Amino acid sequence: MTARTLPATQRLTAQRGPLPAQVSTRLRQLWHDEPRLVWFALAMLAAMVPAAIGLGLDERVLRGVNVWVKPLKFMAAVALLALTTAWFAGQLPAAVRRPALTPRSCGR
Repeated sequence: MTARTLPATQRLTAQRGPLPAQVSTRLRQLWHDEPRLVWFALAMLAAMVPAAIGLGLDERVLRGVNVWVKPLKFMAAVALLALTTAWFAGQLPAAVRRPALTPRSCGR
C-alpha cells in the first residue's frame, strides 16, 4: 500500500512519524517559543489534581452537579487557552513577539 492509498490519519502518521513523537515535538517548540505560557498551562493542569480528588471525595452537589466540576472545567479551559496562545504567539514574527525595550514600551 502506498502513502497515497492510506486513509488520511495513517497518511499523516506515515509522513510525519508516530503521533506521540509529533506531540512531543510540538510541546518542545511551544516550550521554546513561550515558556511562561507553558508553565502557566502546566500549573493549571497540576491544580486540577486536587480538584479531581475533591470531585471523587466530596459528595456536595449544587443544582444536581458536583461542586468540583466547574473548577475542573475552568482550569482545563484556561490551560487550553494558554497553550493555544503560546502556539499563536509562536506564529508571529520575532519583532512583534519580543519588541525592543524602549521608553515608549515602558510606559514613559
